[in-house]
Amino acid sequence: MRIPDRQGPAAARNAGIENSDTKYVAFLDSDDVWLPGKLAIQVSEMERKELDFTYLPYANVSRDRVSRMPVRDAIRRKELLGNTVIGCSTVMLRRDFIGDRRFADAPCEDLAFWAELLGGDGQAHLATDEVMVLRHAGGRSRNKFKAAFRYWRTLRRSMRLSLAETTRHFIPYAVHAMLKHWGPPNRRPVLPESDKIPA
Repeated sequence: MRIPDRQGPAAARNAGIENSDTKYVAFLDSDDVWLPGKLAIQVSEMERKELDFTYLPYANVSRDRVSRMPVRDAIRRKELLGNTVIGCSTVMLRRDFIGDRRFADAPCEDLAFWAELLGGDGQAHLATDEVMVLRHAGGRSRNKFKAAFRYWRTLRRSMRLSLAETTRHFIPYAVHAMLKHWGPPNRRPVLPESDKIPA
């Protein structure tokens, strides 16, 4: 399957969904790495608990540093909007749960899609507390100020939230973003040095 150049990540993910004939769908961005056993662990947990939406912890890799990002055992829509802890490459979805819903061709398309899937009272679940995904430094989220602007615009334009709702979600988002990327070391535990980091 080939995707024409310059169509963006939403087009590639949507094409993958539409051409899938499997029970589950997972996503892998080009600059991320799945560690061995990632898919098996996630499928096993979703089968065992009959889950529709799971995610995993991930670690950011920058030069010689590996920083594990904090995650929760489960997350609802309102919690997700205040703390974007779900990395796209960590997600696995039940195909029939997705239905006809698709990623929008807009900034923060993954956040908007997760929020749409979760709806009012839906819940995404952590499949394991082991780091199974590595995210290499770079990409659209590297510039945190631009990322914050895209996040605000997504809430206001794509999700059409009121100014008050957007502000209510943006404040905890900004606090969590600063703690994740500029906070003290004890909030960014490093994986054991023995862990091999794929290039």
